[in-house]
Amino acid sequence: MKNTAVLTVEFKTRKKGLLYEGVSWYRKGIEDHLKIAENKIILTSVRTGKIGEDFLFSPNSPARFQLYRAICFYLSVTGILPSVRRATFKVNKCDLPIDSSSLTQNWENCGIHILLDRDAASKCFTEKGKACYVAMTYFLKAQLDSFSNDCFRAAWSGLNALYNNMTDKPHEKDKLQRLAQIIREFGLPLTEDQVTHIDSDSMFWRRLQWHNYIQNKHRGKNKTVIQESLINGAYHDEIIFAYLSRYVLGEMKDSEQLALQLKEIKTSPDPRERVIFLLTEYCYMLRNRSFHGEKPYPLFRMQGEAETEEEQLLTDILLKAICDLLANYDQWINSST
Repeated sequence: MKNTAVLTVEFKTRKKGLLYEGVSWYRKGIEDHLKIAENKIILTSVRTGKIGEDFLFSPNSPARFQLYRAICFYLSVTGILPSVRRATFKVNKCDLPIDSSSLTQNWENCGIHILLDRDAASKCFTEKGKACYVAMTYFLKAQLDSFSNDCFRAAWSGLNALYNNMTDKPHEKDKLQRLAQIIREFGLPLTEDQVTHIDSDSMFWRRLQWHNYIQNKHRGKNKTVIQESLINGAYHDEIIFAYLSRYVLGEMKDSEQLALQLKEIKTSPDPRERVIFLLTEYCYMLRNRSFHGEKPYPLFRMQGEAETEEEQLLTDILLKAICDLLANYDQWINSST
């Protein structure tokens, strides 16, 4: 005998637009039906076995997991989560008692400023959508007030969840190179636009930790890695080239010959190279700095330790990159190497 469970959460809003309707994948062989409108979420599940309260109320229950995922989708694509009017749970058309506050605590009146495209966000409901869902949760954490002191790390974790699945190669260096390849070949339009609008003389570029970045690159035996990269044309973008050249020359005692060499190299505006540098090199260095010197990784900052303007701008760039990568996530996965 098949049993049908229907979980409905209604919101206090007059809007009724449909946001998503289709499959909600739970695990192999189990796909439920999900309808998400602006005024309600309806999850319909059919099972051959008995459906009891644990289907909804146990910590790792199928309905609770899928509802939370639907809530993340709703907030990601609308930017706001209305108050809950009521929640109902029916099994074979018979009501089971439900306290909506147990499901909706801490949900209400959330808001974010960067949104995901609906089609892109809906990938979290598919069989291969686990990484998309993980990225979405960090995408939200990076914008919610309760995580306002640790947005950069949250945004980086969202990006990390996506690029980790873009190649079968195990090493982080290979994964970042794959991300750079994707950006170079296909581009990330929202991210490129965000970076292009940052003027070359802005405080953003001036405040980047160029010295720390260069020192990080020069660790161990790699004393001249950036000098060689500059000379060999590894950095095409005029902004990245100019700042790296300035700081490299500033560190060298005898830099006249290198200065002459660098002066002969021609560069031009290259938004994709700019994005590649910020995502695969600079942000990666910034995120990893806590690991160096045998320091523990600070998962979250202490309350009151606000993030810098640099971190705030980098967070928005990372969030735009998540938007771009999710938009064509199937393409990146299918072409993974």
